[in-house]
Amino acid sequence: GWDCGGDSAMWVITIDSDTTFTAQYDYSREFHTLVMKDPLENLAGSLFVDADTFTGAESDSQWFWWEEGSVHDIGVSQMDSVDEFRKWRFLSWSDGGAALHTTSPLTSPQDFVANYIARFPVNIYKEPPADTFGYLSHDIDTFYGAESVYQRVWWDSASVHILVASAIDTIDEFNRYLLTHFSDGYDSSHFTEPLMAPTDFIAYYNREHLCHIAKSPADNTYGFLIIDSDTISGAESAGSSRWWNHSSSHYIEASTPDYADSTLRYSWIFWSDGLPVGHWTASVDTPCTITAYYQREFRVVIEKEPPANVCGWTAIDGDTIHGGESASLSRWWLEGSSHDIAVSEHDFCVDSVYRFDRWSVAGVLTSSFTADILGDTTFTAYYTASTPVLDIWLSRNSWDLDTLIGGEIRAMEDGDEIHIANLSDVPIDLG
Repeated sequence: GWDCGGDSAMWVITIDSDTTFTAQYDYSREFHTLVMKDPLENLAGSLFVDADTFTGAESDSQWFWWEEGSVHDIGVSQMDSVDEFRKWRFLSWSDGGAALHTTSPLTSPQDFVANYIARFPVNIYKEPPADTFGYLSHDIDTFYGAESVYQRVWWDSASVHILVASAIDTIDEFNRYLLTHFSDGYDSSHFTEPLMAPTDFIAYYNREHLCHIAKSPADNTYGFLIIDSDTISGAESAGSSRWWNHSSSHYIEASTPDYADSTLRYSWIFWSDGLPVGHWTASVDTPCTITAYYQREFRVVIEKEPPANVCGWTAIDGDTIHGGESASLSRWWLEGSSHDIAVSEHDFCVDSVYRFDRWSVAGVLTSSFTADILGDTTFTAYYTASTPVLDIWLSRNSWDLDTLIGGEIRAMEDGDEIHIANLSDVPIDLG
């Protein structure tokens, strides 16, 4: 105030003598104080200082003269949304206060800085979206069923996160989805790279169907199966299952024949899909079973006894074999099939003759019969061997040939005759 009693900085007084007027001040220090956001580009949201609210461009920073020892209410919004691609998230004040707080008494010039960090939208989803059967997890949150297909979150700039997707999503026992890789290059669960912009993280899956490749009958475990690049032998070759990608095609091949031993084998007949013994399958769009069908064949031997009898013939289903091969033959015949077998009744070998006696099959005494094949069998034709006696008798010649000159041919005339009798113990052939 004034020493003469004035109580305002400007007042009116009447002068009636020389006078000294003294203005008396109560001194207090003030500090030039900055209240601001960092980064300054964050123009979204609000800045609160005591009773004032600043928005837009004014919200980035404000200067004030504040008295020494004074306290003030300052605050900012927790989340400032710029647009659909960026937000700013409040981190801290430089004085350690909460988003809305009262400062400590001022003791010196001081800046109050509200620190923000940028946030970016992140889309996390599965491809194809039909896969609703497993789970999707980021950090501590796990989503199942339909929620596992797509999640949208906001993550801080430069932050890293854990992404986890179920490796196998089972639809049922014959259909599933298999995780192949993530869009950021990882094959399975992983930490992301520091986030620098809006990003999509995609978990890619293949739909798969269970297909069974088998042989029938199932006791045929003697050959192999080829499935793509795998060759399977032994017991596993009777049947093997594979998970195949939807719409894929695969190479399969069955061995033939498959030998169980020297007397039994399995011969391939056809595949259930109607294609050759080695082939590429049709596009796999559903679970499947593809079966290679086989037939049992038994080794059958047809032989003559004694084996020295190589002068006749053996006939099998109308096919006649002569000479040495006819003494012993082998064939692979289907289980349950029937075949006609015959052998020559008299086999002439130089000075020996072999007469058919019987077959090794009980009750078969004729040289030909029909055999029913129920297993590996040897059919033996038994012969008796002997040295033939040749005795040809000619009757008295009642054909008077008289004298024939050189080169003369004479035919029989009416009344001419000659009698020949075969007194041998074997048939003869006079041409």
